[in-house]
Amino acid sequence: MNYCMSGKKKTVSLIIIGLLVILMGRMFYGSFKAGIIILPLVIPIYRQYSTKYKDRAKAEFEHQYKEMLVALKDGIVTGYSVENGLKESYREMVNIYGYDGLICSELRLMTSRLKLNTPIEMVFKDFAERTDLESAHMFYNTFSIAQKSGGNMNNVIKRVIENIVLKESVKEEINVAINDKKLEQRIMTVIPLLLIGYISMASPGFLDIMYKSIMGNIVMTVCLIVYLLAYLWSEKIVKVSI
Repeated sequence: MNYCMSGKKKTVSLIIIGLLVILMGRMFYGSFKAGIIILPLVIPIYRQYSTKYKDRAKAEFEHQYKEMLVALKDGIVTGYSVENGLKESYREMVNIYGYDGLICSELRLMTSRLKLNTPIEMVFKDFAERTDLESAHMFYNTFSIAQKSGGNMNNVIKRVIENIVLKESVKEEINVAINDKKLEQRIMTVIPLLLIGYISMASPGFLDIMYKSIMGNIVMTVCLIVYLLAYLWSEKIVKVSI
């Protein structure tokens, strides 16, 4: 599954990042021309943003997958087979996320393969490989082992779904708990730029000594490097892997 941005979003993102880099050039060097010179910074900044976008998209899909598993478990509890449980979970997911929801698209593909008499085990395997979700791989591996070893499939499926849902719920709770820290990190990232902008507007010429001398340019370059490194460090701090 592709968690990347669409072509249109990529273009818009690159334009916005480019404008921000040019604005940073104006703030740190007093000239928009300097912003054009440091435009190569767009590449690492875009890569960082693209990675964050993928992480957010994958996290959103994981949440939808968790809801799908809950619906599948409920269907199995009420007596549906796994195949029919998938169909019922699709109807429920459409009600929650709409026809174009990410999980709905995947469920349509899964149910269409079932109509072609593809073994349910292969359907889950393809889904896990396509989405690259750890929980999907866990579900497929458990389902495959249980199917080969026999036993009460419904009970096995219910237990593994409960474990996966519990893990995903804990992950979501942790993300909620650190949201305040992420907000603080974003504010601290913007504050230096706001301070420079405020000084430039409130006291025009105050920073000319930094903009119009070699030593001043060196100092501002060091400040820019420290600012970017601090941003990357803060991003690493607030990123939690479970």
